[in-house]
Amino acid sequence: MIFSLDAETAKNASLGVVGGSFIALLLVLKFVKSMISKLLLIIIVVGIGVIAFGQRESLTSCVNVAKAQAKAGSSINTRCTIFGREVTISLPTGS
Repeated sequence: MIFSLDAETAKNASLGVVGGSFIALLLVLKFVKSMISKLLLIIIVVGIGVIAFGQRESLTSCVNVAKAQAKAGSSINTRCTIFGREVTISLPTGS
């Protein structure tokens, strides 16, 4: 594995992607002149934002399942992924 990614960092990164796609959307609307190009770029940028937000929600629910397993005293057997990449779940002691 080239780098390790924990769940909190992955959630923050996906939120950054959503924000970046919003900024990209504003730039497309400002600088692209052709209506067809605007529509295609808007669809692409909005699609990226929606996918990133969906991945973030999926990761959040997976972390909540892991927290519930830890709280119940059982071993954590949940595998959380974001964009097909497994993330490490670090739970504080006593959670």
